[in-house]
Amino acid sequence: MRTIVSRKLAGEIGAWTSKQYAEIGSPDKASVILEVGEVREALEQTAMWEREVSERFSKQDILHLTYEDIVSSPEDSSREISEFLGVEYEALSTKLKKQNPERLEVLIENFDQLKDAFADTESAIFFDE
Repeated sequence: MRTIVSRKLAGEIGAWTSKQYAEIGSPDKASVILEVGEVREALEQTAMWEREVSERFSKQDILHLTYEDIVSSPEDSSREISEFLGVEYEALSTKLKKQNPERLEVLIENFDQLKDAFADTESAIFFDE
């Protein structure tokens, strides 16, 4: 959901990078309205990409990490990656930061409507934070 929200916000604001975001300052509107159809399409596209990757690399060892894992626990994630790759651990750092750290309920004006629409689907988990 965050990717869908970030793409929509970036398109509406006209800022795709942190530098552009800093140049235009804080937007008056830092929330979006998402249509059920566009969310369903985006989630289906993501699921298709994930299936393709799983099939393509089905005979390979795969480490599953989420963006949230890395952001919430960067040191643990770095250690896990190093161990998976069989390389010596080295602390990593980045200047990247989350552009829209607010909860989805704040970022999506019609959050409750979307949550209800996807309540009895596999996608319901994307509305839990």
